[in-house]
Amino acid sequence: MTAALLIIDMQKAFFEDESLGNQQDFLIAACNSAIADAREAGIAVYLIRTEHQRDKSTWTLSMLDDDQGFLFSGTEQAESVDDLDVGGLPELVKTRDSAFFGTDLMDEYRQDSLDASGIRQLFSKKRA
Repeated sequence: MTAALLIIDMQKAFFEDESLGNQQDFLIAACNSAIADAREAGIAVYLIRTEHQRDKSTWTLSMLDDDQGFLFSGTEQAESVDDLDVGGLPELVKTRDSAFFGTDLMDEYRQDSLDASGIRQLFSKKRA
């Protein structure tokens, strides 16, 4: 069994808000460092992104209630942030908060013999 690194929702739309936008450079650097370390150690890295369809078929309940979609497939908002080192990384698309629900992550997990205890998500910490 081996570990994996999941880079989740590092998309342009999430940094439009000033509070997270102020952390963008820090988060990109942290992700790129983790990606480089994982590659060097031979650890699988997955880029997981949220995308929705304009026809509302993938919208969450809150999006339907508000009648406002977000992160539409093929838009700039749904793209990974600039300067994120995503070259050659397998990408999985999700429509819910969980990277496991409705994605191929479990198939990848089984195929690559990943240890579930080794899967980690990178969360942000506000710089002091």
